[in-house]
Amino acid sequence: MLDHLGAEQVKRVAELAGTARQARDRMIEHMTEAQLAEPPPAKGTHDAGAALGFEPLPSDDPALAALRATIESLPPKARSELLAVALVGTADYARGDWPEALATAENAEVSTLLERADLHDELAKGLYELHLS
Repeated sequence: MLDHLGAEQVKRVAELAGTARQARDRMIEHMTEAQLAEPPPAKGTHDAGAALGFEPLPSDDPALAALRATIESLPPKARSELLAVALVGTADYARGDWPEALATAENAEVSTLLERADLHDELAKGLYELHLS
């Protein structure tokens, strides 16, 4: 299933994404929705920072830099597989839909992966769903 990327590499990226997410969350935890440029929700709970990805972190943040460097070091086909694992982890695709997930993720850019603040969880769930964890 993973031809260009090993499960251990996915776990490493997930670990780095989790560290970057924690750094991002520490940065925005005391910000208001107005400061995040998000309107208050009409109903229910709302995570104003969810759509921000890792954007609140400065580009030289060590956790974000490590995540970016690791993703950038992957060949394009491996980045596509990484995004496909994340797509399975979000339940956009099932295990049996791997070829479709991979086609959707084809030529994934580093920025596409760095826009996903929940990348750690998505990768962990994707590995589980693909029976690779």
